[in-house]
Amino acid sequence: SELGICGWEGVKCYPHDDFGLDHDGNMDGDVSRLEMRKNNMKGLLPMEVYTSLPYLSYLDFSDNGFAGTIAPEIGRLVDLEHFNLT
Repeated sequence: SELGICGWEGVKCYPHDDFGLDHDGNMDGDVSRLEMRKNNMKGLLPMEVYTSLPYLSYLDFSDNGFAGTIAPEIGRLVDLEHFNLT
């Protein structure tokens, strides 16, 4: 999308969404929220979720087909308050 990742459905970014700033392709901010329920995702949760999203505070991937164990790298997500993979 020409809006960048912060303009995608199910993605919220800081500071854009916290301060009501407009999204543009040149300034994405930092992903703080992922809501991707019922997207037919399967397998292991990608390592990039743990390593590339340091400001993630909310993750909802419920009603998908994830399996396996949660990597210890989840400890890197120090702002994570909501985590749903059910």
